[in-house]
Amino acid sequence: ARAAAGAQLRQIARALDRESPGRVTTLRLTQGALIDEPAVRPLAVWLLPVLVGLPALPIVLVCANVAMLLFSRAASRRREMAMRLALGAGATRLLRMLLAESMLLALVAGAVALGVALVVPRLVMATIATPDTPLYDVTPHARTFAYLAAVTLVGGLLAGWGPARESVRQRLTDAMKGDGAPR
Repeated sequence: ARAAAGAQLRQIARALDRESPGRVTTLRLTQGALIDEPAVRPLAVWLLPVLVGLPALPIVLVCANVAMLLFSRAASRRREMAMRLALGAGATRLLRMLLAESMLLALVAGAVALGVALVVPRLVMATIATPDTPLYDVTPHARTFAYLAAVTLVGGLLAGWGPARESVRQRLTDAMKGDGAPR
């Protein structure tokens, strides 16, 4: 089918060239990808990383904000962590507990993001659609969900690792007195 379409395009190009002497018509058959266009390819070299990286900027900002909130929470829980360590809880166990808490927070954020990814495209299409506008399938693909899951896991780990590590690295006697400076 693709070869037949290419042959038809070449016939159309020759017919156009016959109508206008001196004209050289080139018609290319693509799979519809914008990156296949010769005029777009040089632009895509720098535009594609920007388009891929731009959504990552709010994610990085949110992760930094959540990390600061978790650091603040860790500071207020220094006595609790010191008490747990003094009673025999291992640092690894406390670290796992605190990472589990941050991952639970990330899971809730991922669920909200999933809801947004399912609802917002349909709302946008319903808003901009007119009776003669073709309806496009805006249902997110499995890659979208895989990306969302990966970002949720990595974001949860990155936002929770520093505060969790800081919580278990403290001098017990100072933390019990309320001073709790990290080691």
